[in-house]
Amino acid sequence: MSKVLLIGASSALGREIGAKLESNGHTVVGTFNSQKIRDNLVAMDVRSEESIKSVVTDAIEQMEGIDATIYCSAIDYPELTIAAKIDKWQEVMDVNYFGAVRVVKYVLPHYLHNGGGIFEFISSGMATRSNIGTVSYAASKAALNALSLGISKEFGGKGVISFTVMPGFFDGGLIKDMDARKKARISTLIDSKRIAQPDEIAAFCVASMENSSYLSSSNLEINGGLA
Repeated sequence: MSKVLLIGASSALGREIGAKLESNGHTVVGTFNSQKIRDNLVAMDVRSEESIKSVVTDAIEQMEGIDATIYCSAIDYPELTIAAKIDKWQEVMDVNYFGAVRVVKYVLPHYLHNGGGIFEFISSGMATRSNIGTVSYAASKAALNALSLGISKEFGGKGVISFTVMPGFFDGGLIKDMDARKKARISTLIDSKRIAQPDEIAAFCVASMENSSYLSSSNLEINGGLA
């Protein structure tokens, strides 16, 4: 069983990933920023190197090492590009992309010292599609894909596995506040004619981590057959 650092464990998807990891017998240190939904989560601000360094150090001590890191922190700021508020777009990039870079910076030395480890980044199908009003989010996830590939190129030969999972629409995340009629319209674009539940995406994320020995540099899309 693995020792897993789960970044962003209080989101809809993060909660399900954490629950699935624990039910499969893995040891988990989960982090939250603004919403502590369980007592065993620890506070981390992915915009702060000091916060990340402290949590990573404590997680290594608490679990006696880290075997896998799952990065699930994300925010979005939907608006058309012509109306872009640059500070808001920078905030999206700071959490969704640079937050992951900061985590890698402090986890990677531990992996190299121990002969390897896993980085699983929760990206998005938007990274390759984008959509009206989702450009800042899509760009941040495309950057996350590039980060994962770069880690694989630089450290894959040293036992470091890096890959992304790219969910399509699920009942949470970008569409958590969408009305039922719009969700029904989205369902018509999907081969399976339904939007996924967070636990379905989480099960795939955990199974991917558990079977990741040859996944480095992969971008794994799970979208029910989105057109």
